[in-house]
Amino acid sequence: MKHVVYIVIILFNLQLIAQKKFNLIVFNKTNALCEKGSARIVIKDTVENYTVLWSNGNANFIAQNLNSGDYSVKITWRQKLDTVIYFTIDQEECPIYFSSLVTPNNDGFNDYFEISNVVYYPNFSLYVYNRWGQQVHKQESSYTPWDGTSIGTHLPDGSYYYVFFYDKSNKENFARGVVTLLR
Repeated sequence: MKHVVYIVIILFNLQLIAQKKFNLIVFNKTNALCEKGSARIVIKDTVENYTVLWSNGNANFIAQNLNSGDYSVKITWRQKLDTVIYFTIDQEECPIYFSSLVTPNNDGFNDYFEISNVVYYPNFSLYVYNRWGQQVHKQESSYTPWDGTSIGTHLPDGSYYYVFFYDKSNKENFARGVVTLLR
């Protein structure tokens, strides 16, 4: 459950690091959607004067593939002075995108009601309703794109309404919308 988010923290540690300026840049997620987080130390000085040690054991200026949680990085200047910076990689919702049009005519375009990133929600449930509120489609935990049928019968053209629960045991966290079916 993650979003692309980043936080920039500029630190001034006047006593311990001899008035040097650091940037700790924490990317809760990389530019690719739903990936793990990363963090980077940017030093406005000659980097050879510094060593870093992340709480996950990494000794580079960049820490990658970080799960959500609390971390720290120890920055040492000329093997004399050091400071520790604490930060958190938050767990956020991974965005889900729903197609808005289904034209199941086997031309390879919009043949199914598609949901992106559903793999990040293994306990999801999806309900599709017709304009009278009758449930015409349901699926849970195992995603298969919907083809505009109900119990093997082709449904008529029209607007259909969906409700997507990110976790079927939590009915408070959901997305809803409209998908148009055109044959």
